[in-house]
Amino acid sequence: MSAWPLTTWIGILGQALIVAALGRFLRERLTKRALKPLGPESWLPMIVVLFVPLGGITLAGHLRGLWGDLSITTLVILALYVIAPSALPNRPAHFWRWALLLFVALPLYGPLLLPIPRMQRDAYWLGWHPEPLLLLLAVVAGAAAMSGRWCPRWALVTSAGLTSYSCGLLESTNFWDSLVDPLLLAVIGWIAIFPKSCCNDSKIGSVHPNDQSHLTRSSPT
Repeated sequence: MSAWPLTTWIGILGQALIVAALGRFLRERLTKRALKPLGPESWLPMIVVLFVPLGGITLAGHLRGLWGDLSITTLVILALYVIAPSALPNRPAHFWRWALLLFVALPLYGPLLLPIPRMQRDAYWLGWHPEPLLLLLAVVAGAAAMSGRWCPRWALVTSAGLTSYSCGLLESTNFWDSLVDPLLLAVIGWIAIFPKSCCNDSKIGSVHPNDQSHLTRSSPT
């Protein structure tokens, strides 16, 4: 295992964070209360998937083979949810949820459900030549800053994805794979389509364990 490259370690870590976040999410919903960071509902599943082998391969390795690596953006969000939920960025506003669905999720993953193969080829191809995407991100960031809707935490999360792409921290060298993945877009899509089915706090996940107000306040749009 010590001979694994960094990209493999990051891929395995992503799988462990998925089960850790899922354990925290399920316990929060069952107990209907905020939990302390990195409780047993998180680190116990992490230990299991990281160290329990199945057929000579850890469970994390099997999960990685099932759906691939997470984007660095998702990895950072899951890590914050498990370790420091109070540092999570707020949920994307209603406009940004649908913008991501229509202009990112649909071109990238819609062809898997709809017979539009050229759309996916062209959309994913941009990830190999990301200069237009970088320019678009700069324009969006500038517009958000000028309009007073700048969100520093989302900026930091996005910057982590951009940094990972420039440093080659994932096995994939496609720009899209550092920023988004099906899990992230599926969660955003669920929040966009079924906003009332989610928890009432404005964070993506939970809040600080001493703050119980997320159980009563309504979610902003």
